Amino acid sequence: MKRILFIILPSPSHYHASFSFAKKLKSEGMQISYVGTPHLEETVTKEGFHFMHWHYTSEYVIKTLKAFLGVFLKSISDKSLLETRKVDYWQNITDVRKLIIESGAEQIYLDEHLSEYYIYFNDLKVQTRILCTKISSRKSKGIPPMDSYYIPSNSWISNIYCEVLWKLKNLRDQRKKLIHRLAFIGQDENSFLKEYCKDNKIDLKSTLDYKNYFYPSIIGLERVILGNKIFDYPWRKVLPTESYELYEITRNEQKYMSPAYLDLLEEWSKQANNNKHLLYFSFGTVTYKDENRVQILLDKIIAIVKKREDLVLVISKSNYQHDSIIHPRIHSFHYVPQLHLLTFCDLMITHGGHNSIKECIQKSVKMLVFPHMENNDQPGNAARVEFGGQGLMGKLTKDSVSTISTKIEKLLSIYRIAKPKKEANEDGLETLKNPHLQCI
Repeated sequence: MKRILFIILPSPSHYHASFSFAKKLKSEGMQISYVGTPHLEETVTKEGFHFMHWHYTSEYVIKTLKAFLGVFLKSISDKSLLETRKVDYWQNITDVRKLIIESGAEQIYLDEHLSEYYIYFNDLKVQTRILCTKISSRKSKGIPPMDSYYIPSNSWISNIYCEVLWKLKNLRDQRKKLIHRLAFIGQDENSFLKEYCKDNKIDLKSTLDYKNYFYPSIIGLERVILGNKIFDYPWRKVLPTESYELYEITRNEQKYMSPAYLDLLEEWSKQANNNKHLLYFSFGTVTYKDENRVQILLDKIIAIVKKREDLVLVISKSNYQHDSIIHPRIHSFHYVPQLHLLTFCDLMITHGGHNSIKECIQKSVKMLVFPHMENNDQPGNAARVEFGGQGLMGKLTKDSVSTISTKIEKLLSIYRIAKPKKEANEDGLETLKNPHLQCI
């Protein structure tokens, strides 16, 4: 039985993205193990995989002038900070090598966000593949970086503009690196990496591929992209070292089948022929700085639903809710079994996370996408949703109630072309099976 180790960025969305692929490997007789921080153990074990605790390398993020000055002054005044950071860095190298040896792994799937770890265990000669839990962010002709809302056309003008967007992105990256280097007075994480490579006679230029939106990849290693090639722009060239792996998404959602949720579905099944539409609002993990912007958007959605008798709204995440949500056609939950709920939905209003998009495509649910993390992959995902006819983009703070209402009506009108079929699900409730996706 071949032992396979998944080393994933400690974010739930990255783990969820990999589970269908890991289940496929497990069905072929592979022994699967994941590593991660303690708060992710339940996420992994409830899907039937072995879990190993692990401490990741600390990453210092400097986003404000206040943070920069704090780190800079600390670096100047406290020499022990540098020593502490170096000890943590070198200890992590020891830990990752020890982890791989003790796991007995014969193959490793390494999250692309953690590609640099490969440098530290390359000499152990364990077969390693880079795992892309999102759509490929590799630079390719005629395709903008993932933080761009621009929908390309593959014309020569569009291709030039995409190249300009990449140049601007690279300038921003260089600026961030410079800020880090100055904050740590030249002793940032990149300097540690260069020191390690120099000591171990590793040529960084021939090892790291920086032509990616997120983090550098490893030149020559196979890249497994956990996404649908059809979702990306059709002119993207697939390299010989790249492969797309997409399987039916399944997930143990029993924990979220609350009595209130099941009551809602039972009531919804009774209204299946009343020409009502079920809207689902979910924005994944929202940072503190974005909470207010997302709340303003939700207020607009609520106003639209209250005016239209044919709309029912389900909201995931209770931190958005307030008194104005109390309404017979508006239902708020802390969590919902998303895969199960999408079977009933006519439209998902989403932030544009890649996992939610894949699940909507799998369940044939149209999307209205409002990215709230502009420096992430959400804008690029939103642009692809609109390009492929799976939905429309929205502007989080700029779209008015009227504009949003028009977009919702446009998306819902697609479902009036063909009547949805009724099917019985495992709970005995009627399920609405949506028509196939159609371009708008």
